[in-house]
Amino acid sequence: MRDPLSFQDPKPFTPMALGTIIGTVFYLIILFVNKNFPQVPLRMLIGQIQAATYILFFWGTVVILFKWILLKGEKLPFAKMEAILCKPGRALLETTNELNHILEDIESSGLKGKSALSRTIELLIERCRVTKTSEGALEIFKARMDTLQNQISASTAVLRFIASSIPALGFIGTVIGISAALGVPDMVNNLPEVLKHLATAFDTTFVALVLSIPLTLMVYGMQKREEQLLVSIEFFCQEKIIINLRIRG
Repeated sequence: MRDPLSFQDPKPFTPMALGTIIGTVFYLIILFVNKNFPQVPLRMLIGQIQAATYILFFWGTVVILFKWILLKGEKLPFAKMEAILCKPGRALLETTNELNHILEDIESSGLKGKSALSRTIELLIERCRVTKTSEGALEIFKARMDTLQNQISASTAVLRFIASSIPALGFIGTVIGISAALGVPDMVNNLPEVLKHLATAFDTTFVALVLSIPLTLMVYGMQKREEQLLVSIEFFCQEKIIINLRIRG
């Protein structure tokens, strides 16, 4: 059974390690091409700030990929769960025996504890079994949905950090480049050196902004899909189980 706290939250070390490896390899490829094919204009892509930017970008990309895989897994149980809840004779859930049969079907189908949907339905059923009544089920359900929303918000903390750090790195490179340019002695006679530092300032900002745009779009796209998942869980539980609960103590 998956840890319920891992809802849409990949383990942090693996995406970070993969992002670091991919970003480093990407930067080494740029260095190789720049060295062996000098006619290719890659100068602005080379530098320590740029290398760190690549690592952050691929780290964020891998996190989004892992979250997408988790999201696909959360969507799979919907059809099986609908088949369980829509069996003949289950239009209304009026006895705890009927709830027991649903739990048995969920366990036999391999869905028990495997997704946010199944855990939410199990929580509602267990609550009704213990209290012998369906009263208060809606309040429990709302609290559960709030918990899932909080878990999604917490799972995007790393992505928010990465998305904000990439432009910050670009601005740091700008400050370093401009400071170095202003520190060149006899700027008029050392104009090439000044322009070199200014180029560093503009190049780091350019790379950071170019990479931050697609990453930000991917982050917002993932957040939208996660919100849609919560809406799907909410509608499913309301239409397939909450509206049919008729247990009286």
